[in-house]
Amino acid sequence: MLPYDGLMFLDLPQAPEPAVRFAEVQAVLADRCFACHGPDEGARRAGLRLDLREEALEVIVPGDPASSELVARLHAAGDDKMPPVDSKLELSDAERDLLARWIEEGA
Repeated sequence: MLPYDGLMFLDLPQAPEPAVRFAEVQAVLADRCFACHGPDEGARRAGLRLDLREEALEVIVPGDPASSELVARLHAAGDDKMPPVDSKLELSDAERDLLARWIEEGA
């Protein structure tokens, strides 16, 4: 217990963050990424599909967000930034964090 202004508080460990639910990840990818990296072959850019795990692993290193090109592109600037500025789409910090946590958990 830790003393605090005459009160005692238990020094409890922080609860771990809950595991990322794939439904949340899929919603972000579908809304922000699949227009250019999804099932529509005619709209697909850079030959990259993020809707198929085998192909998404080209830019995702399960368990290692720091080595994942996807995470690097979400934090990049200029022409490397994803989604690109001209798409008018943007991910929030919480959404970028969600994708990185998902990758860290094994994608």
